[in-house]
Amino acid sequence: MNDFPLFDYRLAGRSAGPVLLFLHGFFGDRREWDEIAPRFEQDCLCLTVDLPGHGQTRLATGFENAAMPDVAAALLALLDLLEIRSCSLIGYSMGGRLALQMAVLQPARFTSLVLESASPGMRSDQERRERMAEDDRRAGQLLDIGLEAFLNQWYSQPMFQTLRANPAHLDALIRRRLDNDPGQLARALRVMSVGRQPSLWQQWSANRIPALLVAGALDPKYGGIAAEMAGLCTAARLCVIDGCGHNVHYEDPQAYTEHMKRFLSVLLAPNDSAPTKEDVDGEMDSSGDLLGHQV
Repeated sequence: MNDFPLFDYRLAGRSAGPVLLFLHGFFGDRREWDEIAPRFEQDCLCLTVDLPGHGQTRLATGFENAAMPDVAAALLALLDLLEIRSCSLIGYSMGGRLALQMAVLQPARFTSLVLESASPGMRSDQERRERMAEDDRRAGQLLDIGLEAFLNQWYSQPMFQTLRANPAHLDALIRRRLDNDPGQLARALRVMSVGRQPSLWQQWSANRIPALLVAGALDPKYGGIAAEMAGLCTAARLCVIDGCGHNVHYEDPQAYTEHMKRFLSVLLAPNDSAPTKEDVDGEMDSSGDLLGHQV
């Protein structure tokens, strides 16, 4: 795929530290991690990106017929551009599926994986065809009824029950989601549908990258998937967080951070090098906004 998107991204933290790449879920953008990434910036260099069709990253002409492996390849090209030779991947839901795809393509590049409410995809061709058709239908519905109505419908799913129990919390999340372009989101839903992603279950069982599998105790579907993944991979640890549903890092950022820091403790171990003058929040333009770069 040659028509890579122009990724909008933010680099922040300690330039000499280990790199953490954060990948948001569907409807999100790089601000998805505003409660999490800053908690690591004293020790790490944190890279947050708007995935294609989300935030400020547009789906380029010709890229709309792509699938998840193409998005993964585009992100690997971004890492090359930024001269990031190795990093940890932190992915939520769709971002977790994308992290797995990247790890399959270049496993030696990644030091660890944190996969929240994610899966290696669907096992059978029939399941993938059905899901592809369902996501195509949803993309059309999004355009027909509008983004706000679609979001309210989306968050009525059982896995978001805990979010609905806190209306103010959910309203804040939906308001942020409304900043997205519905046309771009509809195209992204087709491109990054789990129906257009190859099954990675077989590759997962052979994975040797240390992995933390995070699920909410009140999200039985993805809790079950995470437990099955942990049973198949000796490099994986299961972490189930009480009181949370699907979006663990938003519902309980403190618990999520604590578990993640314990998992990454080897990477975050202090060393003798002091922060340098370059340990700042990326390269800024005159308005103070961090600039994305093209791939």
